[in-house]
Amino acid sequence: MAEIVENELRAHLTSLLSYIQDNPDLLNKLQKIQQLLPEITILFYLDVIALYPRVPRQKARAALEAALLQWDHPSIPTYDVLAMMDTVLDNNTIKFNDIHYIQTEGTAIGSHLGMNYASIYMGSWEKELFRRSSCHSIAYLRFVDDYLYICNYIKKTFYMKNCFISNKLYFVMKMTKK
Repeated sequence: MAEIVENELRAHLTSLLSYIQDNPDLLNKLQKIQQLLPEITILFYLDVIALYPRVPRQKARAALEAALLQWDHPSIPTYDVLAMMDTVLDNNTIKFNDIHYIQTEGTAIGSHLGMNYASIYMGSWEKELFRRSSCHSIAYLRFVDDYLYICNYIKKTFYMKNCFISNKLYFVMKMTKK
């Protein structure tokens, strides 16, 4: 079931504004930035630490439902895909020290229901993040949990803390000025 859900979600990835397929795709998109970058330009790299187990399920489900409902002719009805997703997530068990646990948030790292699930959630998360940002976007590109963001300051200071949408996601951020 997990593979079926991931396959249904795959087509939605390419519609995300920040979508990067691979390294050559990243380089091609960066080459398309033809403007001179002003002195107020900053570039930062953002990495979400251990994304898969931290994805908040209710917010992810809402993001996936919204993405699936955009399709005019789905191969599997949206609510059937969501039911399969819920079944996989609600029955994900982990064995540690001979004790079985049910994972109640996110999805397991390495799960067949992982990359596309997390990517579509992050696509909805990033819309809100950058809407709240104090920067004017030149480019933002993402591969699953790794962001490259190029922007111009609008205010004298840039506060990422004002942009966080979820207290479950943790980041490593490196920022440089031009």
